Amino acid sequence: MKITGVHLIPLVYPTRGRFKFFESPTGRTGRAAVLVKVATDEGLAGWGQSVPVPRWSSETLESALTTLERYLAPLLTGQDPRDIEAIHHLMNREIAGSFSAGAPITKGRHRSGSA
Repeated sequence: MKITGVHLIPLVYPTRGRFKFFESPTGRTGRAAVLVKVATDEGLAGWGQSVPVPRWSSETLESALTTLERYLAPLLTGQDPRDIEAIHHLMNREIAGSFSAGAPITKGRHRSGSA
């Protein structure tokens, strides 16, 4: 089994009321996220979600999306999704410390039915 694609959907969930944790320095609210679909050559797919929160992780929607697009998706395409240790090694070597960008890859891999 091989990963054939990592598909990304950036979005901002609307929120009701004020959520200080998701509030930007300008006062704008909403929950930023990147939905991540990990597809395999056997027709299986798993989904994960990156939720960058600048107040907590110093990551933004743009930085998480760029990291996923430019570094992780190309790196993981062709890898065996069942070999989580190898995937973690590759991701940690490429983007050490990028929590919200790396987490959905692991979740998507587990949920693709390959865990």
